[in-house]
Amino acid sequence: KQWYQRRVRGTVCDDSFTDNAANAICRKVGHPGSVAWTAGSLFDIQRDYSIGLDNVDCSSGEWSSCEDSEDHNCVHSEDVFLTCQASVDTPTIPQEPVTEPQNPVTEPQN
Repeated sequence: KQWYQRRVRGTVCDDSFTDNAANAICRKVGHPGSVAWTAGSLFDIQRDYSIGLDNVDCSSGEWSSCEDSEDHNCVHSEDVFLTCQASVDTPTIPQEPVTEPQNPVTEPQN
């Protein structure tokens, strides 16, 4: 499973792709799992990348259970678009606490 170590940019073909593959890839890159995935020719930028993986077939949501091929028989209309869950340790923007004024201004009474 060398695709991640080589850090090669490319697309993933939808042949054999399932929810298990989606979860395995998201987990491999540091996310808890996938939220959703779809396939298609959605963006012009897809043409700028080669198809890096095909036949990603996983028996579970862990990358160690997957088989894949770097040789493909795909076109970019079969590219996978994957949305991963936010990482547990993803920083959040702290909210400013709402506090009451210490010395409220009062109107003089006549």
